[in-house]
Amino acid sequence: MKRPGKSLMEMLLLISILTVIMSLVATTLVAVFKTDRQIRQDLDQQTALARLGSKFRADAHAAAACQVGVECELTLADGRVIRYSAKDRKITREVRRGNSVEHRDAFLLPATATARFDLPAQSQGHLVRLSIQPAENSDRAYLTPVRPAIIDAAIGLGRRPEATP
Repeated sequence: MKRPGKSLMEMLLLISILTVIMSLVATTLVAVFKTDRQIRQDLDQQTALARLGSKFRADAHAAAACQVGVECELTLADGRVIRYSAKDRKITREVRRGNSVEHRDAFLLPATATARFDLPAQSQGHLVRLSIQPAENSDRAYLTPVRPAIIDAAIGLGRRPEATP
């Protein structure tokens, strides 16, 4: 005579199989969420670099003069000064007229990024460069990787008259 119920061994086997399946699902979900977070951070970084590059080039093209040190100051013909500074995980763009700030932008970078402004020697003062590179010891698995970028911009390109033949 066959019993209609399940034996204790059958129930233990079923519980063991379900436990293995649930642990595989949980591990897969953790990996998917981690990958999603990394992709979002990389996309945010790409977007910030694209916006920064566009603004930086447009400002340099309109500039009449450029001074580079720890910060980059671009002086426009109309008297405005655009100051780029890099600190605390971000690059700040500040448009000033006299002592008042007309506009301020911030471009976020990964925590391990370093930014530097310089005037390349071979450009004879006609180019300004913004270099974004990973800091030392930034290759750890849990840190957001830095997308290296070099943004070169011609100073005064929008102001120069075209040569006549």
